[in-house]
This record gives sequence, structure tokens and C-alpha cells, in this order.
Amino acid sequence: MVRPSQLPVGLDNFPNCLSFSQIAFLEPSSSSCVLQVTTPSQCTSSPLLQLQGYLNSTVVASAPALAFLQQNFGSNVDFTLLAPEDTQALFVPIRLATLSSPPADGTTTDTATTAPASVPSNIPTVQLSADGQTCSNVVNTVEYVITHNASIIVGVVVNAVLSTINASNAAVQQQHIVRFVPWLPTNNTNGYEEPLPRSGNPGYLDGYPILVSSGLGFNDVGLPQNLSQVPVRALALPGLDPLGGCSTSATEQVRFGQNIQMSCLQYLDIEDPAAACSSLQALIVNTFESAGATLPTNVSAFGNGTVFTADSSAWLPILRNFVPTAPSFSAPNMCYGVIRGLSIEVSFAKVGYVANPQARISGVYYRFSPPEQIPLQCPFYGCTASNTTPVESLLPVEIRLAVSFSDFTPSTTSSGRTHFRGSSRGPFSLFGCSTLFWLLLERQFGNSL
Repeated sequence: MVRPSQLPVGLDNFPNCLSFSQIAFLEPSSSSCVLQVTTPSQCTSSPLLQLQGYLNSTVVASAPALAFLQQNFGSNVDFTLLAPEDTQALFVPIRLATLSSPPADGTTTDTATTAPASVPSNIPTVQLSADGQTCSNVVNTVEYVITHNASIIVGVVVNAVLSTINASNAAVQQQHIVRFVPWLPTNNTNGYEEPLPRSGNPGYLDGYPILVSSGLGFNDVGLPQNLSQVPVRALALPGLDPLGGCSTSATEQVRFGQNIQMSCLQYLDIEDPAAACSSLQALIVNTFESAGATLPTNVSAFGNGTVFTADSSAWLPILRNFVPTAPSFSAPNMCYGVIRGLSIEVSFAKVGYVANPQARISGVYYRFSPPEQIPLQCPFYGCTASNTTPVESLLPVEIRLAVSFSDFTPSTTSSGRTHFRGSSRGPFSLFGCSTLFWLLLERQFGNSL
């Protein structure tokens, strides 16, 4: 039987596993719910507690494969009519990758794996103890790791955590996780190589990184020049160290649709005020660039732009209100024209079919804060020292950063039919954002909860 994939979930204010939620392609999810166990027979018979119930299916590899099955078989597939090579092309088996037990302190651990795995010879089943007091091998956590090449699913593995519970009185807190990992075939011995992950296909998905490129250089009016092949990376801001300083080792990724407002401290040696002023702006710009080699010059309009091209419709220039210049110094200790704030403004709109809209970035603007004057003198609470500068002459300079997203999607009128928003690049994923379908070889969970 072909049916949408689904996992148990709670309902609104009810934590119990009372319903099911469908898994959607390229949409990671994490949910938890509670299973009440009141009798030993329920403990051993509930399909939601059995690991086998999460492995008794195979995945339909792509939307064309699903269309072929529905056209030729409807919802019930006769495997005897399929050649072995057809079965291999149409379906992807679910394989068990890791098994573990909950930590003694009750915390959770990340047991994810993205490597292909083989099916163990014996899959544990729920076992009732001899005295009937406990049940072992009960599913506590299930994580599906789905590898894909943007349009076709190439592998599905399961990481599971099993526990032992009271057979007659237990509330089993189950966690269900779904992750999508992109892979590309290579000549490596393991057969796979992980590229820069997509942030959608084609449109950006909420919570995924913004894809940018750098190294193009800017002309005098802030526009990029010298278009060429350049590396692609995720847009990021400098992170924070434990004392609130700007970290160059940790970064904060900018994720689509999530506004950010932060500040951090850089320390400037003001023992020589004139030299400090001449180096201050470079220190701040280096902080802006600490999450990458240079400030990015282009942004991918779509979430699947993992390779930079000179196509202006796919890669947009990042505009700036001006380019920071060196400040000027006035004795005895005043530094003029310092820019110490950056606001990244991202505009986007939904394009494509109304039933399956795709988020397309239409512009990114780097708005530097107005120039300020900064007195190069220790505040009333004093300056600080460092290992390399024992004299207390390090002035803390606050650097401010912000990211904001604006949705400029035009409203559509309802006329009882599906409208199409004009776009030169409509959704072309073989799955799009539709539901991921599974072929059930055996009954997965049944109808009982």
C-alpha cells in the first residue's frame, strides 16, 4: 500500500500520542509525545513501541516514481510485476544505523549518522521480563536521516534509542526527528561526498542558511565588479565569547526568516591614541568579516545556489550605502568618522504556484551606521589589560550588528482556481515541498494508538 509517511504527535495542549504528522520532503522536523502504558499486554503489542514498526517500510525514491506507481497500480503495488532493477530504481529501503540506550542522567545525545548503513541481522523486539514487571527494547527516540540529491532520495537510515519501562504503569516520552542531508556521487571510496547543503529547492526554507559569495570586489559606488567563479558559503555574523567579546572562532549563522540583533566588544590599545585611531576602523571591519574571508558581494536568490555563476537572476549583488573609510584623528584623543554598526536588510517574495510558493530573495542591503566620534580614553570604570599588554590600556569598543527580513509578496485574489505568480524560475524539484511518500511493505503502525 502506498501512503504518506507519518510519525506520532501530540495534539495542542495534549502531550499524549493521539495523532500522526506527515513528513514533507526537505522539511526537517522534531516532535515529542507521550505514550501511556497501563498493562503488560499493551507494552508488548503497541506498534508505536516496537522498533520494527519504524523499519517495515521502503521509501518511494522520487515524485516520478510515485506517479509511475499510482498510474500502474493505484495504491496497492503488486511486486511480482516489477523486475528487480525496477524495484531498485523505484524504492529506497530504510536501514537501521545505530542503537543506544538513554544516558543515566536522562539527557539526550546526538546519535545521528549520515553514512550508508547495513540492516542488522536481528532487530530488537519489545521483551516482557519473566516476572512481568518491566518491558525492555521500548522505542524512546527515533531519528530518520534522509540523504538526497535535491530531487531523488538515495538513502534512509534510522538512529534509535531503546529503553526499559514499567510494564504496568509508565509514561513513555518519545522523540521523533527527521533530518535531510544532501549528497553528491564522487570517486571517493565511500561513494559519497557532502557538498555545501542546499537551503531549499528552489526557494529558501525558513531557518536555513543564506547562501552568499565573496571576493568580487566593489567599485566606488558600492556595486560588485569582476564577476567570476568564487566560493559559496553561508552568511554568518561573529559569535560571542563568554565575556561578551567578539569571537573570531565561533560564528552565528544568519538563517532565513530569523531576525537578529546583537552586539559584542572589541578591545583597542589606546596607549598611542593616534595609532589607535588609524587602526580602529580596520579592527571593526575585520570583525564584520570574521565570519568569512571578506564581506560577501553576492547572494543566491534561491536556496539551491550552491555554485556561484554570473547569472544575474540567480546571484544578486549585495548593495551597500557606502564603503567604510579610515577615520581621522584629532589631538589629544578624539577619533572621528568611525563606523561601528552594520544592519543587513534582506527582502524576499514568494513566487511560483500559490499552492507551492517558493521564497526568492530579491535584494540584500548592507546599511552601515552613520560615522561616529569616539573618545580614545578609558571610561570611569577603567580600561583592561591582556597577556600581551600588561598595561591597562585596552578600551572596550561596542560593535552592533542586526539582520532583518522583509516579505514583499504581493497579495493574490481568490477566484476559485490556482493562480501563478510570474517567475522565470518556478519550482522544479521532483518532490517540491510535497509530502514524502512511503511504500508500506507491512503494516507500519496500524490504526490503534
